[in-house]
Amino acid sequence: MRIALLTATNLAAAVRRPAATLTIVLAAAVVVGVTTSMAALARGLYLQFLVAGSEDRALVLEGDARRIGQSILTSEQVEFVYQAAGASEAINVDRIAIAGAHLAARDAGAPELVEIRGVTPEGLRMRPNIRMLTGRMFESGRHQAVAGAHATELFRDARVGDRITFALGELAIVGTFESGDRLDSVFLVDAGTIFGRRCHAMVVDLGSPDSFDDFRAALEAHPTFDYGVHRESDHLDALAWTRSEVFLEIGVLLGAIMTIGGVFCSTNVTLSAVAGRRSEIATLRAVGFPTSDIAASTLLETLLLVAIGAAMGVAGSWALLDGVLVREGGSRSISFRPEYDARAILHGVFWSAAFMVSGALFAIWRALRRPVPEDLAAFGR
Repeated sequence: MRIALLTATNLAAAVRRPAATLTIVLAAAVVVGVTTSMAALARGLYLQFLVAGSEDRALVLEGDARRIGQSILTSEQVEFVYQAAGASEAINVDRIAIAGAHLAARDAGAPELVEIRGVTPEGLRMRPNIRMLTGRMFESGRHQAVAGAHATELFRDARVGDRITFALGELAIVGTFESGDRLDSVFLVDAGTIFGRRCHAMVVDLGSPDSFDDFRAALEAHPTFDYGVHRESDHLDALAWTRSEVFLEIGVLLGAIMTIGGVFCSTNVTLSAVAGRRSEIATLRAVGFPTSDIAASTLLETLLLVAIGAAMGVAGSWALLDGVLVREGGSRSISFRPEYDARAILHGVFWSAAFMVSGALFAIWRALRRPVPEDLAAFGR
């Protein structure tokens, strides 16, 4: 009860010093807004990869290749994968080939490299999440493509009826699709028609996670061929962290710089607020209020102000970025939308708010160390 009464008194005093109060609130809003924005960007990019993977599927690459674009499988290697998949009673096997095409962005920016991905009919059956939005799926034997929803939104000449040109020829866009993962950023074509026997990677739907070890052992036992066999979910999880960590690193760097400023801000403002109420606090201590109660009430006041600022920061970040389609940047980059889930918000809020409150705690501890007679004597003068 005493702490509640003291906290109410502190808040009333905070209203009477609007400049100092707004300084803490706005500092928290800016710091949390920036860190939450970067966390939401990182989370959105991470999920684009994560949701595309399955523990039931194996990704087969060449040797030590870390990505599909770094891998090339020979016809003999492809045939042996089909044999191993048959022995493992796999449900489907997809043969993937990729290339790039330069397309102009709708915002009149410089042409960017987008991915043309060849898949097989079996590969499409593996991904029931692919849903046609307009037009139809490409036909085998035809130079046709379907465009991902993000690619259609970001690039010119990426809608039904348009044509795109790349190293292997011209493609007519006959449909647009949505998958809810990284495929939304690419163009899908028939692998056999466009790429022939060329193959960069294979995806094998084993039907059960328990079949993975036996399948990998069968491929790695070949005396000549060198395969890199990964669970698709593990491979995409590692790739997701690699691609999204840049946003987290930038967020940590900016957040650290701004949090240092926020700590100094909350420390100085709290010191000034406590100094302005020296006589009041000294009187409370003189009549028997425990120092711990006074410290707790002042800390609660700061917590409330920082919480208000943090809520403003999260709301501002969400209002600016929610639903915005962001292009990752770089070769064959993907597009994504920021994800404001609980993890992203907590990452953005927790550390920034904690450091600002720690600065206020230091100020409270320093102010309450002064002897009561000294503060009362200063008031008397």
